[in-house]
Amino acid sequence: MRLSGFLIFNVPIATLVIFAPNQTLLFTGALQWLNQTYNAGMNYGNRNASTPYTTNELASGYLAACAVSIGIAMGSRYFFANFLKKQKGQKQILANAVIGYFSAAIAGVANLACMR
Repeated sequence: MRLSGFLIFNVPIATLVIFAPNQTLLFTGALQWLNQTYNAGMNYGNRNASTPYTTNELASGYLAACAVSIGIAMGSRYFFANFLKKQKGQKQILANAVIGYFSAAIAGVANLACMR
């Protein structure tokens, strides 16, 4: 969970979040959970070890980060469902990428705020 492993482990997850075609609500939620679980582990692994954290603080931060990320991703996917159905080809890929990127970016900020 060190920062040196971020590229190796998070890039495949982020690529799926952004570029997977025909994402369903369940698929989106599962990917966001996986992404935020990895991010929470990385935040924990790179924490300030001299500052004490209780298990309750870590669990509540993790659950809040997962809830925010899954809520944002699934909410945006549900909100833009009709728009995405009308798109074809490159426009659909771009629309999926924009929605996935902003969902993951906002969720990452929420994870950082909740976990630290």
